[in-house]
Amino acid sequence: NNNDNFSDFKRFTTPIIELLKTLDINAEFSGRNDLLINGCKFSGNAQYNYKNKVMHHGTLLFSSQISDISNALKVKPIKFEGKSIKSVKARVTNISEHLKVPMDILEFKDLIMDCLYKTNTDNKYYTLSELDINNINKLVEEKYNTWDWNFGHSPKYSLYNELKYPGGNVEFNLNVEGGIIKDIKFFGDFFGKCDISHIENLLLNTKHEEESLKTILNSININDYFLGADTDVLVSGIMGVK
Repeated sequence: NNNDNFSDFKRFTTPIIELLKTLDINAEFSGRNDLLINGCKFSGNAQYNYKNKVMHHGTLLFSSQISDISNALKVKPIKFEGKSIKSVKARVTNISEHLKVPMDILEFKDLIMDCLYKTNTDNKYYTLSELDINNINKLVEEKYNTWDWNFGHSPKYSLYNELKYPGGNVEFNLNVEGGIIKDIKFFGDFFGKCDISHIENLLLNTKHEEESLKTILNSININDYFLGADTDVLVSGIMGVK
């Protein structure tokens, strides 16, 4: 029963561990879904259960730029609060750093495929047909590339940002739910002849994305509310950019 295999990460990661053993690399399964070499993570895994099928997928760091990974994981100096899961930087390593005999990533991929085939002779190679590719592209267009899929189901969160521009300083405070701005307030030492509550009200129930914000803000004279500012300044602040 495939349902029995759901969350059985060891079953799917053991072939990788065994393959690395043949290369004189001692890897181990750790926690719920990680693979480690000398205590450093090189693979994270996840699963999706659909009807009677299990899709298992995992990363394999082979020759990545660790500095780029580290920079990507750095939290921006902007305060986000909410129900979203907090990412924690983990110590990571590349498989290539532990190889006794150097090889490139394509050679390593071929080793993996050969290992998976030998582990279970029922395993078969599958080549995507033209119909498969057309159906995939259709699914991307209708579902996975849409705003609703990528942002509409986002968890509730709050954002606080400070932005300094030639006309003064602005503090941005907003609450977002399902990708939609539910509350937004501006504070600061900026000047303007019109009441900023007008902009705040216009932005309520707007998608928290640049295009939607620009559509609304381009319809008004920003300088009347924030002397010396423009649409780009406000969009940057609302999106959490310094």
